[in-house]
Amino acid sequence: MESTQLQDIRRARLEELIRDRFPGRGGQARLAAAIERQPDYISRCLSGKKGIGEDLARLIEDKLHLPRLWMDGTPQEMALSPRQRALLGLFEGLTESQQEDLMRDLQETEQSNRTLFKELKKKLG
Repeated sequence: MESTQLQDIRRARLEELIRDRFPGRGGQARLAAAIERQPDYISRCLSGKKGIGEDLARLIEDKLHLPRLWMDGTPQEMALSPRQRALLGLFEGLTESQQEDLMRDLQETEQSNRTLFKELKKKLG
């Protein structure tokens, strides 16, 4: 049996997933469908009536393309904001080629913004 602290972290992560990835009405049901479980199963996990064990935690990570141990709140990930964690989860869901394309696009955008900022600074300053 996992510790109460670990169960609390996993429950908080489950709530975070619903809020960030499945927002709005029916979020629990959409999450349940994504991990191939019944909606009432998710409700029991959220209420604490059902524990979120090792197998379920890893299944959620696999099905939602989250980093391994994300559900356990590893120290490095806990330092990230919810938005950063959501972005990391989405990034992990991309193929390697898509990740490389996205990184290249972001680097080009960053460079373009730096150039634009320098030009504006010159004109204004």
